[in-house]
Amino acid sequence: MMDIGKTRARQQALRAEDKVGLEVEGLDAVVESLTRLSDIKQRHPALELLMHNVPFGVLLLDADLRLLGANRAYKEFFDPSSEFSAGTPIAELLPNADCCGIVPILRRALDKGRAVRVKNFRYDGFARGVTYWNGSAIPVRLLSEDGPHDAVAMVVLEVTDEILAREQLANFAVLAERRAAETEIERARLNAVIEAVPVPLLVFDDCRTVTAFNSAAKRLYESAGYPGWPGVKRTSGLLPPTVRLCDSTNRQIPADEMPVARSLRGEICKNVVMHASLEDSAGKLTIRVDSAPLVDANGRITGAVAAVSDITAQVRAQEQIEENYQREHAIAVKLQETFLAFDLPSIEGFEYEQAYHPARNASMVGGDFCDIFRVGQDEFAVVMADVAGKGLKSAVYTAMTKYILRAYALEQSEPRRALARLNDALSACMPPEMFVTLAYGILNTRTRVFTYANAGHEHPLLRRAGEGDVCMLGVTGRALALMEGSAYTTQSVELGKGDLIVLYTDGVTDAGSGADRLGQDRLMDLLREHGDAPLVDLVNMVVRSAQEFAGGVLADDAALLAIRAL
Repeated sequence: MMDIGKTRARQQALRAEDKVGLEVEGLDAVVESLTRLSDIKQRHPALELLMHNVPFGVLLLDADLRLLGANRAYKEFFDPSSEFSAGTPIAELLPNADCCGIVPILRRALDKGRAVRVKNFRYDGFARGVTYWNGSAIPVRLLSEDGPHDAVAMVVLEVTDEILAREQLANFAVLAERRAAETEIERARLNAVIEAVPVPLLVFDDCRTVTAFNSAAKRLYESAGYPGWPGVKRTSGLLPPTVRLCDSTNRQIPADEMPVARSLRGEICKNVVMHASLEDSAGKLTIRVDSAPLVDANGRITGAVAAVSDITAQVRAQEQIEENYQREHAIAVKLQETFLAFDLPSIEGFEYEQAYHPARNASMVGGDFCDIFRVGQDEFAVVMADVAGKGLKSAVYTAMTKYILRAYALEQSEPRRALARLNDALSACMPPEMFVTLAYGILNTRTRVFTYANAGHEHPLLRRAGEGDVCMLGVTGRALALMEGSAYTTQSVELGKGDLIVLYTDGVTDAGSGADRLGQDRLMDLLREHGDAPLVDLVNMVVRSAQEFAGGVLADDAALLAIRAL
């Protein structure tokens, strides 16, 4: 930069009209530049007109890189309040011009005497940030056509938006390529996961078209008679359109009610069983489908995944099991009819009332029973028993227990001997997981004595007439069929007029749940308070109380027998 004097004068003139400040440095240099600019305008009258009408910025500088002039397009690059004064050094016009490379480019153009072109030139001297430019530095002879180049013109066009758009587009391309690679990796991972799952899996897009499936699915459809199904990007739905898919009522399922369609609406479908049959075939295929929606990072449903299982064999096996069960149940019901006491003998000097209520699942035949039969001139056998288990097996052993005891009691009625023989017989034929609890007594109508033995059964209850005291009759031995050779003892109670004996199974006292059960204490309280009621009312009252504790329906079979001395 040309030295324009050792002293610097600063003058600031303020004009009231426009409040524009003008800073003058080196008055002599400015006067010289203005004079030269005036000469230029006189010698080159078309230059100023040209500069102000071209669409790109033009900045005219002298050989010392001081401002001679600038056109309107160039001034638009700056803040509207900026001043462009003749003689202003380029360092003040363009901050960082030297370190950004502008000054060297201008010097080279002047020194070489030829234009220097730049493309996508980066300049970060403006307050608005980094900008990019295309242009040329062109040496100019203004004062003499034959003399040296005494000026240089900067002709520039801002391309910042183009460069930034190009960079952004390149970034987008890199990002898109990265995303595509990530998507491909994720797709490969998904396919690997799908393939590794042993359950047949199918993946659908939002148009219900199959986009992926694993080998298990291919094997499933091949074994079911659909070797060409499924096919990626060419099949839709779970089965070919010629196949009718029906629910358990044989109603054809509409397309919009299919699991995949429901999952595309956001629903997770579990254990949907459907029956398929070809229109020209009597064969049937039963499948179970579990499906769920596939959701992207924005929460949008993009497809669905479905697990399809062929449960035809299981369904057929279940149907066969049901048929066998119904057959066994019918036999068990017939057996139960033989051991439930519907036609019991009357007992001289006594009255009795019984009740039997099946559990909630009445289809499962239980092992509770009571029995009364004559074993002598003045003696009657009284039995209350509970055989472990349900169903046909329990019914068989219940009938066996009833009639073996009858046979032994008729031979030798004494309770301890009859139960010992019964225990050994049942231990020899019952499976290890089964046992019997049983209370067996002999009621003598002449002596009015009740002699009993209790094989692990619920305590019979004795209520005395008058004050209504209630006591428990004890257990005298372990349950039957637990161990061969078990011994039992007998106990006896004498019954007076109005005395009451109540025998029952655990379905009565266990009615309820947790600590809130009817229980033996509540049963005893009920007998104390209502023991003088008619037997039929008393028995119904006990059963009703048990049902109330059980929430209306008993969880286990309940048998009850009440005997009163007259």
